[in-house]
Amino acid sequence: YFQQACQSLALGRAAEAEQAFRAILGAEPRHAGSLHMLGVAALQSGRPVDALPWFDRAIGADAAHAQAHADKAHALLALGRPDAAEASARTALRHKRNSAEARQALGRALADQGRIDEALAEYREAARLNPRLPDIRNDMGMALADASRLDEAIAELEAAARLMPGDPLTEGNLAGALKERGRLDEAERLYRGIDRKSTRLNSSH
Repeated sequence: YFQQACQSLALGRAAEAEQAFRAILGAEPRHAGSLHMLGVAALQSGRPVDALPWFDRAIGADAAHAQAHADKAHALLALGRPDAAEASARTALRHKRNSAEARQALGRALADQGRIDEALAEYREAARLNPRLPDIRNDMGMALADASRLDEAIAELEAAARLMPGDPLTEGNLAGALKERGRLDEAERLYRGIDRKSTRLNSSH
């Protein structure tokens, strides 16, 4: 039942998933997985304030729940609290050293504090652990761009774009880096492509 609820959430059926997780908690109030996933559902819905208590309850039920610590870090980042996010991400890594998600969260927390070199080291380790996560490469590219290392930034953002073709956020970040580097024609082509896709999406609704 828990796995079915997780699958529902992954497929975007958040209300159905939340109902199932709450039903599990009705029978087993300290079910750490369901507590954690209710936090994930809130975070994915853009409600980081609501997500935090669920993550805290999951951690209360299972202090070694590394993913709950990592996701708590992401919620804290969304609330503009990178120092607290760093602490949560480091706790996640104490429980699971090979967590790409925790490395990514730590990298974001460090980047938000302006500690770019430290952030890049965490992003590189995250990419080594899970090279198929395009947002890690996107994060690395943006950190390099913030450090004015534009050629490296463009290479990382191009890698991210290859992993997620057509993703407007990644393409927009790449276009911005190309524009800053003076490669205006390439940037303009990307911006036009993003605009065309946005127009098609809007006309279909």
